[in-house]
Order: sequence, then structure tokens, then C-alpha cells
Amino acid sequence: MSDANENSENIDDVIHKFIKEDKGSPVSKPPMSHGIVHFLLIQVRDETFLDAERNVGTAIEICHKMGGTIMAVASSFLFVTFGATVQKEDNVRDSASAASEHLSATLGNNVKIISFSGNTAYGIYGTSNFMVYGAIIPIFDRYLGELCRVSFGQIVEMGD
Repeated sequence: MSDANENSENIDDVIHKFIKEDKGSPVSKPPMSHGIVHFLLIQVRDETFLDAERNVGTAIEICHKMGGTIMAVASSFLFVTFGATVQKEDNVRDSASAASEHLSATLGNNVKIISFSGNTAYGIYGTSNFMVYGAIIPIFDRYLGELCRVSFGQIVEMGD
């Protein structure tokens, strides 16, 4: 029994070496990168959880295959970037367009897509409690609002 307690204390000591007591303060991390990134904001049909599971899985497979980076999945929504990785591709807009077309051809009326580009910050951000690799998009609600307005089966390209 004392061995288990010894091991637990050792694990706790190790964990405390890597966690600050002030949980809300920023941690040391590399600065975010800045540049033009192309985005797809996608919603798949989700009348049942089986529909959502199948359609989200298909969308993830297609976006990954076409060179996209899945930044977030929330229920039936996907946020995908092209060009927000260490290795920049030359034709990120072409890759994103090809992914949109492939999603539309495969999922048909089970998907709607907002496609846009922007000069943005991307990289690791957060606090010592939670960090993510992602992109920060100013006035993001304009894209989310447009996604809510369009019908399934549509792809909308918005200005930069």
C-alpha cells in the first residue's frame, strides 16, 4: 500500500513541475503566425445523430485528403483551414475550392459550405488551463450568420 502512495506522490510532484498554480495566466508559447489563410466553414445535415456521425466523418475524410487542417468540430459544424500550417502550400485557394466541390459532389444536399480567405493570426493560443492550435478570425459572426442563412446543398464564397 505504501508503494502506491509513493508512486502517487511522485506523479503529483511531476505534474506540479509542469502546471503553474495561477491557472488563468498566459503561458510561454511561440508567437502566433500571420498571413492569408483560406477557410471552409461547413455544416452537415444532422437530423439524427447517425446522419451527423456519417456526414461529419465523410467531411473530415474529404477535407483531410484535400490538404485541409480540421481546426474544430462541434456537433455537425466543421472549421477547416488551408494554409494555416507550418508547411505553406502555394495553391491553398485552389485546394479549398477543390475540397468544397468534392464535399458537394459527395454529400450533395447533406452539406452547406461558406468559403472565405482572410489575413489572420494562427498558431497556439490560450492559457495554462487550455491551449489550442487555431486561427483567430475578426468578425467571425458574419461567416457563421451566412452559414445559418444558406440552404443545404449550397456553397457560398464570401469576400476576403
